[in-house]
Amino acid sequence: MNPFKTYLSILTLLILMMLMALPVKAQEIQTSEPLPYPESIISIVPQYLIMNGIRVDYDKKIRDQHWLQIAPQFYLSEKKPANDYHIPKFNNLLGTGLNLYHKYYPSANRVLSNVYISYGVAWQYFNIKYDEAIFNNHVERYSNIHKMGGDVNIGVLSLLSSHIALDLYAGLGFRYASIKSDANSPKKFDERFSDYGYTRNIINLGFR
Repeated sequence: MNPFKTYLSILTLLILMMLMALPVKAQEIQTSEPLPYPESIISIVPQYLIMNGIRVDYDKKIRDQHWLQIAPQFYLSEKKPANDYHIPKFNNLLGTGLNLYHKYYPSANRVLSNVYISYGVAWQYFNIKYDEAIFNNHVERYSNIHKMGGDVNIGVLSLLSSHIALDLYAGLGFRYASIKSDANSPKKFDERFSDYGYTRNIINLGFR
């Protein structure tokens, strides 16, 4: 089965689940006092651990239903074995990144204000060192990868308590990576959409 179609099906299912949850949320709010929404939120995106990274998001309310989401990232890893399923072999990885999003909650009514739409830009930089086989020798090479793109997401923010929240989101995006390397045959690191040098459309699925 085509992986992109699989992720697209999951994305569609997740969005439908979000929409189906709205009447339930409305009934819950009618029978209980809604929690006040905070002015700012700090969250961790755990799925970035797959890419040997960590992402910490800071959401700040600008006005009314408009929020600014700032998402810095940092990547660090030592040698990866050649049989690693997700990422090609490398000796050292160092990277950083930043995503900036505008989040908009369509309804000012608290019954629906936990559903939002976000859009913005993404930038990442990676320095990756790896071995290149030249005749019978292995020579260490490097690749510097600059990756840029944009995302459009839809999500649901659920307040579990006055200090804890769960944010589920899904959406579409694109990435373009440029690579500078001293290798004769540079590794592109673009086998999967989660790879560091991936260029093409992507599907965003996550929680924080």
